[in-house]
Amino acid sequence: MTEQEKNEIRKLYIDVFRYLVFLQKTYNCSVSLHYGGTFFASQSGIVPIPEYRRCNRHSCALCEKIKSNAALQLHCLEQQRRVARAVDTMRFGMCWCGVEEYTMPVQCDGRTVAFISVSGYRVDSEKAMRRLRRAAEESGMDFTELKQRYMSLSPSPPDAETVEALLTPAVDLIAILYRETRKAEADAMSAPDTKSDTLFGMIVEYIDNNYASVITVKQLSEIFHYSESYISHTFKKRSSRSISQYVNSVRITYAQMMLREEKSSVCEIASRCGFDNASYFAAVFRKCTGMSPQEYRREHTLLKQK
Repeated sequence: MTEQEKNEIRKLYIDVFRYLVFLQKTYNCSVSLHYGGTFFASQSGIVPIPEYRRCNRHSCALCEKIKSNAALQLHCLEQQRRVARAVDTMRFGMCWCGVEEYTMPVQCDGRTVAFISVSGYRVDSEKAMRRLRRAAEESGMDFTELKQRYMSLSPSPPDAETVEALLTPAVDLIAILYRETRKAEADAMSAPDTKSDTLFGMIVEYIDNNYASVITVKQLSEIFHYSESYISHTFKKRSSRSISQYVNSVRITYAQMMLREEKSSVCEIASRCGFDNASYFAAVFRKCTGMSPQEYRREHTLLKQK
């Protein structure tokens, strides 16, 4: 796949992601895209991470609180993968922590590779309270606060016909783009390994969700229960990059977005992107982009003014 073809697919991905964000803002609901394996963790570098991350998280207050707990966040990721493996048609149901949602599968070649969720509803409160209480007990979180956040959810989900009509265009286009992305991956890979693919996808999503925090191979080994050498080898084989290289690339991608869109200082952006040393941030930024953070900001400021 040529760079021009990659850029064309990247633009279409951005259009899809923006459409999902548009639905979220227009219809005041939580619309998010989730995958069950390596879906967007493509070594071909096609998928724009910041734009994807904007529509990858449930935005309701309860979900944000649940995912502030590292153990529960990992549990959410695993549950999303289970949903992606199980859902084959649009359905309405309750997630493990009591939030009700529509899930609509993205299917490619007869299998579900991802799903879009329209979430943030409360219908069966009695069942939800049992699940919330269990989550609170297992995590040590305050059940009363979780209950208050649950009560802020909407009691009136939209009808299924409306949801299906709004999501179908995005689902169809994502399936097409997925085929092209996987083709690019296949050109650079040998036969797929389901175990390593799943682990790789989980590591990538963990990094994308926690890029501002300290991330080490030892830490990932403890979280995912594989040896440090296996994690390092699997990630390197799957992405042609070390974990530290990938972490830095994600951080720099977010830093670029902040430099373009915000007026925060370079030191503040460095800190928010996981760098505790501004000089090191500048060195990594220059290595990745060929210019300093200040030069990058000036260049994009001039482009906006034209």
